[in-house]
Amino acid sequence: MDKIDTSKNLQLFVAYSSSITQVCRQIKISRQQFTKYLSGKASPRLQSLQRICDYFGLEDWELLLPHEDFRKL
Repeated sequence: MDKIDTSKNLQLFVAYSSSITQVCRQIKISRQQFTKYLSGKASPRLQSLQRICDYFGLEDWELLLPHEDFRKL
């Protein structure tokens, strides 16, 4: 999993959300950990990845696409 593309893909979806805090509450991931995902310092584990995808209505493979391909979705 490419951390850079995953973080850019997450950033794109979070930009359409009302707040990072709200997203974190809904998916039950600490804001500190989610911020690491957004910055590319960490990649979500499978369980967290699934919760993130469920929240945004994505399939896991979509979030893992190269950023340019993801933007086309």
